[in-house]
Amino acid sequence: MAGSLGFRSSWFLNSIQELGAKKSDLENQISINNNMEKDYETLRKRDLNNMLDWIRSIDCSDWTRPSALTLNFWNGTDRSTAEKCITEFLNRLNRKVLGNAHKRHGKRLRVMTVLEGQGEVHSHLIIESAEYLSETEFVAICKETWSSIRSAQTYVRATNGGVVSIFDARPVYSDGWQAYISKQRTKTSADDISITNMVI
Repeated sequence: MAGSLGFRSSWFLNSIQELGAKKSDLENQISINNNMEKDYETLRKRDLNNMLDWIRSIDCSDWTRPSALTLNFWNGTDRSTAEKCITEFLNRLNRKVLGNAHKRHGKRLRVMTVLEGQGEVHSHLIIESAEYLSETEFVAICKETWSSIRSAQTYVRATNGGVVSIFDARPVYSDGWQAYISKQRTKTSADDISITNMVI
């Protein structure tokens, strides 16, 4: 019986030591994971700052009458869908504005695109026009094209039952819009810069 108790106490002590070692390993792993998360966040912020600096440095002075657009999406639109909607919008817009030059020669309007928001996603664009279009004509084509895209929102319902347009387009006269779309407070990582849709 005494030998059995000795075996049990030895086993018990060994188990406690093993648990202690596992706890220590777990604490070390948690510490490593926390450090990795901090390093990852640091890299994300650094990449974001680099991307925003790059956006601010793009020279749009030779773009043809650039316009600043704010594109909104219906609630529930995720970032991946928003990105695809912008791609489709730009493809349709290029076909309408550039016609054969786009179809045959791959010509595209130059554009900068930035996504913002986590829940209610929206996008800011700076896009050039075509020589033959007036500012008003180009904005009208942009609005018509955007309203044809699934998940695109161009209006909100007013309390009186009417609708209010939320399609926003304005001419770009300075680099102020680049500073606005590259503001950091509304972005979480370099992924917010929509490189897929950039043409510069």
